[in-house]
Amino acid sequence: MSYYDSRNSLGRTTVVLAAANIAVYVLGVLSPKLGRAIYAGGVLSLDGVVLDREFFRIVTSMFLHADTRHLFSNTVALLYLGDPIEKRLGAVRYLILYFAAGIGGNLLTILWELRTMENWNSLGASGAVFGLIGGLLVLCIAYRNRMGSITPARVAAMAVYSVYSGFMMENVNNIAHIGGLVTGLAAGALMVLIPGKTVRRY
Repeated sequence: MSYYDSRNSLGRTTVVLAAANIAVYVLGVLSPKLGRAIYAGGVLSLDGVVLDREFFRIVTSMFLHADTRHLFSNTVALLYLGDPIEKRLGAVRYLILYFAAGIGGNLLTILWELRTMENWNSLGASGAVFGLIGGLLVLCIAYRNRMGSITPARVAAMAVYSVYSGFMMENVNNIAHIGGLVTGLAAGALMVLIPGKTVRRY
């Protein structure tokens, strides 16, 4: 396995994930008909997953965004949070954390909707992004004094503020945020307990 070890550039896997989100959105803008098809077939929906057994929606919805603002906020957070995690864990373990958090948030959403009998269409990378917050918090605690200016207190404050902001806004899937955050914490803890090769020290 090769690792990305530049001190001044963003991790390649982080850039690829951000580019994938942007590419899907731009494709939908350039071709509205194709965009409608992609979104109709890719968003997270209770009926789609449970009744139609379209389990792929749990993943595809992570790469869809409602508008430019939604895309921008998730992409900026992904670049900021993902880079130090990728450089600490390596590309493969970083991807495991990212997708585990996004899937965890979406699964909790489905369970919540089954319990409440609600049926919302959900989309966005924010469940995975919240998982990066959880994973980064664990790494900051485990590798204290080796993550540069990124401290546990700062990441914890970011987590609290992000969850709070979600509850203050309308049409936000806070269940996915919480599910992603908890999954990220758990996945980060496992990766600390089962260490792998790191890229470099901060």
